[in-house]
Amino acid sequence: MGAYQIFKITFKSKKARDWFENKLIGVQKPRRLFQDNCLKEHGELECCYYMGFDGYALGKIILKQLKKAKLINEIVDFNSMDLNCENEWYNELVK
Repeated sequence: MGAYQIFKITFKSKKARDWFENKLIGVQKPRRLFQDNCLKEHGELECCYYMGFDGYALGKIILKQLKKAKLINEIVDFNSMDLNCENEWYNELVK
């Protein structure tokens, strides 16, 4: 359980999106399922990713890496859903 996850992330910039897609350490490369490009109108990029086989802590691991890269302020919204369980979206930014 906690293995196959979907992440729905809203970025403020392409720089943050590109970092997320290419620079994560110790996890599978995210596979983008779709992108809603509202950067010009609303200043946001909403992307959905398939994250593959990893554990429940994956969201927190990625948030730590984003903080270290000083890109956490470029994340508007970060939600995850575990595909193995019958559950709702989980807000990873909740402290």
